[in-house]
Amino acid sequence: MRSPVWICLLVLLGIRAPLLAHGGPFSRLVLSEETIASWGFESSTEGFASSHACEVQSHGGVLVVNGLGEDPYFLGPPIMGRRGLMVLRIRFKARGAGAGRLYWIERDDREWGEEKAVAFPVVYDGDWQEVDVAFSAASPLVRFRLDTGDGVGRFSFDTIELRHRALHPIEIVGLEVDAESVHLDVVSHADESITMDLSPHGPRRFAIKGRASARASIPRRDVAAVSTLTLTLRIESLPPLRHEVVLLRPAMKLGGPTIESESLRIVFARDGLGARIQRSGRTVAHLAPLSSKDGRALPMTGRFAKSRVTFHGPGVQELVISLNGDAINYSLRADEPVEGPVLRVIGKLDQGLLAGVEYLGRGESSSSSADIETDQRFRFEPDPFTLTMPLVAVTTERTQVSLTWRDPHVQARFSSPNRYEGTEDHRMSLIGTSIDAAVIFGATDLDAAIERAVVARGLPDLPPRTFDREAWRALCLAALDGPLKSGDKEGWGHCVEKRWARLNFVDHASTLLRLRGPEGLRAPFAPGGAHIENPSVYFLTGGAAAWLEQENNRAAVLRGRMGNDGSFRYSGPYTKGHFEDTSSGYCALRTAQLLDHARRTGNPESLAAGRRALKYLRRFKTPRGAQTWELSLHTPDILAAAHAVRAHRIAFELDGDARDLAAARSWAVRGLPFVYLWSDRPVMAYATVAVLGATNWRAPYWIGLPVQWCGIVYANELLALASHDESFPWRRVATGIARAAEAMISTQPDFMGCLPDSFELPHQQPGGPYINPCALFSLRAALDGEEVGLSVARSPRRVVVAPFPVTIDGGRAVIEAPRGTRYQIVIDGERIVDIVSKGRDVVLL
Repeated sequence: MRSPVWICLLVLLGIRAPLLAHGGPFSRLVLSEETIASWGFESSTEGFASSHACEVQSHGGVLVVNGLGEDPYFLGPPIMGRRGLMVLRIRFKARGAGAGRLYWIERDDREWGEEKAVAFPVVYDGDWQEVDVAFSAASPLVRFRLDTGDGVGRFSFDTIELRHRALHPIEIVGLEVDAESVHLDVVSHADESITMDLSPHGPRRFAIKGRASARASIPRRDVAAVSTLTLTLRIESLPPLRHEVVLLRPAMKLGGPTIESESLRIVFARDGLGARIQRSGRTVAHLAPLSSKDGRALPMTGRFAKSRVTFHGPGVQELVISLNGDAINYSLRADEPVEGPVLRVIGKLDQGLLAGVEYLGRGESSSSSADIETDQRFRFEPDPFTLTMPLVAVTTERTQVSLTWRDPHVQARFSSPNRYEGTEDHRMSLIGTSIDAAVIFGATDLDAAIERAVVARGLPDLPPRTFDREAWRALCLAALDGPLKSGDKEGWGHCVEKRWARLNFVDHASTLLRLRGPEGLRAPFAPGGAHIENPSVYFLTGGAAAWLEQENNRAAVLRGRMGNDGSFRYSGPYTKGHFEDTSSGYCALRTAQLLDHARRTGNPESLAAGRRALKYLRRFKTPRGAQTWELSLHTPDILAAAHAVRAHRIAFELDGDARDLAAARSWAVRGLPFVYLWSDRPVMAYATVAVLGATNWRAPYWIGLPVQWCGIVYANELLALASHDESFPWRRVATGIARAAEAMISTQPDFMGCLPDSFELPHQQPGGPYINPCALFSLRAALDGEEVGLSVARSPRRVVVAPFPVTIDGGRAVIEAPRGTRYQIVIDGERIVDIVSKGRDVVLL
């Protein structure tokens, strides 16, 4: 139903908007800031006290917190607090490891929780640093706590100050523009009634009673193809609120010159404010505006040639737009930061990408709460450090278009749909004083756009090796004999920290087997332990039958859980945020496990089920939902890409169908936006972001925070793919990921030889827990051409699995093994043969 042209109000009681939209088209105005409490520790701890695994003391005006064990944290004194936006300002220096975290509790809370927690950066260099930690309390704050790293360490606090920021009671939260009107959505955070005027074309007076929302509408009176409208809300005794919106009349004549290439045609507005982009005679996008400052389109004058135009205008030294085939080159130099190009792509979204930040499927919205429910979900203007490469792209039913740029430090904006102008198009832009960018059309889909952008930019140089072969093997041994072994139980921990159980993990045992032989390794083994499976120890300790039984049981369970349509369905809390009960990552892992069982045993039931599951897997295009132990099925995930590569690659190895190899390659490309393909830090190139979301939708927040173990799994699949596909440097990417992981490995005694779960790039700080190095050991060995897992040989009728390289020669299996080694092989998933190696062993099949 259309609202009256002059103004309409819709009051929706009880609807609350986000308190603060970080880096979006609208933000809440801060009116003032005042100190609630301040502590200087001149003579005492002033109420700060240890709560877990630390001691707290005051020395000479400094609060000293010594970590004594795992997960140290201390409490601040009780607070007669306020609600609203708070800032804890802390000045400190630190020695140790791990991220810092602030927790808070409000009046009605019974316990601490991750939903009221926020991380803050810590630089462990012993120098003073000051950090503002912002958080929002919905009801009066009563206490806070600080978590200081992962374990033994020392924090010294000079001052701690709690501040309250008073925010404007009126917040602009949305905009919608149609052919006749401009609609502004506002929210009142005040208890009392507030009256305000909206202009221009007014003023239009309206009131909001209490905590509610309203929509105010004004008529459009723009007569140009591209123009700027300044919306102003005036409220008595409060600062006015303003929002600039660039209005576009798509059908209006532009009146300016045209430049053309073989595939593109750009028609410019006479005043230099915008342009229309046509492809094959059809309008697919607009540049509207060509450049802008503080939200206002900048008028410019231009000199035109056949496929090139040069603009000049207020504050713009030079803007050159040229055509080269299916690419628009955009080069801008300005006196101050300006926005441009502002590209607005027409059509219904099929896929969207802001590399490392957003990965959208059909009809989805950017900056949604599907993966993140805190204010960090607002990713309209992300920190450039969170982008894994300078690429934003969308695919619609009309076109596929990408925006790439030379300098990765330039600020990018992305909104789909376009919340800046309140329209249904898809908006992408850049902000800076020096912008060199390309708008590229013509790729058939998002996969092609990703690959084209990577190839055009080139892969970064490989990081140097951190450890030579012998040093690396010694470090792995130190981890398995040291921090992972600590405790009074047999076995090892998946991670160092004591909360991780010590078990006789098969992956750890298999790694030790390759490092120093089978001595001391005894069954029964616990399955797993590392993120890349390595069950080879079964075959060298007389346990091949146990391995076979375990594999058969897992496959039988998977076949029983698979739907008639080949799908795997998830039932649990992590369907929240997703539009269905399955995902590419959830299906791909199980599909790969079924096909791998068929590959290793020849089992016809697993082969048939795996083929059926693979057919269902083809419906997906977005990698997501592989980590349902803590993240939504909806959350984009590099592991989903890895599992899908594995499933299709194994299918190709089984059947030789080129379509499976092409699909494996496509999923490998879909994983590239999770890999940092630029660098300005010692450890950054080839670091891998695991997911584009937050654990339990709140914290930890993983965007821009590499989790290299996930990248190791992806790299392992790229390396396997590289043996079949030479059309892209998959091996180079895998090598880069492995070397980035090596550079993150700890050499501190408490975590010796272990990989941090995360790695904060700006300050180069690792974060726990600290994971065993077995998966990285397997990957590096494979890169070095060493066989560390199980070897599989297949012929049309036979399958042989061995812990050493095996081939089938006619009716014989040939195994190359160290002379004198006792081991087993499995033939056709049924027959087990014990062997004492002669160096080259031949077994009749």
